[in-house]
Amino acid sequence: MKEKYSKIIEVSMSVAAADGISPNELNASLGTIASVPTVLEAIQFALEKNGLDFETEEFDLYAWTDALTSSISNDIEEGDPQIIELNSAYLSEASEVIGHGFILNNLCVGLAIYFCAQDGISKTEAEAIRTVSKGLKNVDGKVALMMANSMQQLLDSIEDVD
Repeated sequence: MKEKYSKIIEVSMSVAAADGISPNELNASLGTIASVPTVLEAIQFALEKNGLDFETEEFDLYAWTDALTSSISNDIEEGDPQIIELNSAYLSEASEVIGHGFILNNLCVGLAIYFCAQDGISKTEAEAIRTVSKGLKNVDGKVALMMANSMQQLLDSIEDVD
């Protein structure tokens, strides 16, 4: 699972880096440790409740935390999101690693939206989001946006408690 999660983080941060990475986008990645498991559980519950057919995904918090920690601490040569070109070859490889699961594909796009929104979604980032949405096999824009909004709401509620 760590490999899938690492690729999801790499792709979503590459989208956010399409116009350069802001400190807010980097800080937002830390909030995903708490928000992603909660959001995925809620989304799966909502989809099941509405009788939608999808492949369920067991979320591995340890693997997610490990992937996120590794992506933050990697050397620049090991995958600087600012130098990754979101082209069809890269997205084909990313899709192979992530797989075609509905939840993980939408998580990837949802994270990209969430990261980009931290400093406002630029035209360049919006185009990168569209490119990734087309490059992955099983994306529903409404679900991805719902995930992004839910992550932001959770982050806001955590900050309100502090």
